[in-house]
Amino acid sequence: MAKSQLVLCILPLFLLVTFAGMSSAIRCYVCDSITNTDCKDPFISAPTQDSCVACGKAKGEVSGAQRVARTCESNSLPDICESDTQFGVDVDACICNGDLCNAATPVSMSTSVLLLPLVIVLLEKLI
Repeated sequence: MAKSQLVLCILPLFLLVTFAGMSSAIRCYVCDSITNTDCKDPFISAPTQDSCVACGKAKGEVSGAQRVARTCESNSLPDICESDTQFGVDVDACICNGDLCNAATPVSMSTSVLLLPLVIVLLEKLI
């Protein structure tokens, strides 16, 4: 198989994997550790919500007690984690786009983000 034919096979496959889940709704854990102690890390269990576009998780410590909130987001957001200080509290917040992905610590990256370097290396070797 010629290199150009292989590139034409790999690139559409990568794009399919990357964008396949973007239009479908996902499920997210929805809880806060104030009303549900199972919501804290290490995570045990929480109710889920369907029809989410992204999932969120925020974690901080208030007066020596761990506080965690897991949310269902209705806006399309990229996978990202950030740390900030708000009202004197250090907060780690993450957004993810996979089914029930806000259970993880830290929130895991999407498959496409993990596969991108591999695809780039393969394409560089083939071209």
